Amino acid sequence: MSLVLLFKLLKWDIKLIRSIFMNNGFSATDSHDWNCLWINSSGKSYLYENLNRYQKINHFPHSYELTRKDRLAYNIGKMQARYGGYDFDISPETFVLPDQFDEFYEAYKLLGQECPDKNMWIIKPAAGARGKGIYVTSDIDDIDEDSSNVVSRYISNPLLINGFKFDLRIYVCVTSYEPLRVYVYKEGLVRFASEQYEDFTEENVQGSYEDDDEVSFK
Repeated sequence: MSLVLLFKLLKWDIKLIRSIFMNNGFSATDSHDWNCLWINSSGKSYLYENLNRYQKINHFPHSYELTRKDRLAYNIGKMQARYGGYDFDISPETFVLPDQFDEFYEAYKLLGQECPDKNMWIIKPAAGARGKGIYVTSDIDDIDEDSSNVVSRYISNPLLINGFKFDLRIYVCVTSYEPLRVYVYKEGLVRFASEQYEDFTEENVQGSYEDDDEVSFK
């Protein structure tokens, strides 16, 4: 008797995901008796409460604590406060608006007094993606203090390759936290900007920009 493996796509249907499942011997189902449930974000609590040993979900509970920019900033700050800034010095000075606008305002004033030519800040929507709505400014009046944004000190001396900004994406699959079990894919992705980096100054910062002009290389 052959083993039947079942997958279920919850509230969305992407052809690539469906084809990968089916090419690996899974069959689609709409019932509750599935082996793998594929969702696009962390699921409701009831999805995890009655899982059987043979059932898997592609998101851990509350995974948005890492994937949302505002929650990630909050959790990094929490770890810095608990264990010290040295071990968690992995991001520039960051504030979550609107809750931390007063703290941001004090940091903005202090940096403006000490290093006015470096008083540049990058603003990102708290739950945005693909570079939408990101902009750099040196004028605090450009920032809506009531908006749900993450504000970070702009890194004015980024690491470059041949004058181009870049980022690295390494694909990791975490299958368990207790015990911690992590698989790292052998290949990754390098993305280069399509134009050489130019230092931001008050003269060349013109409102918003979006980083959709990147070129990806494998």
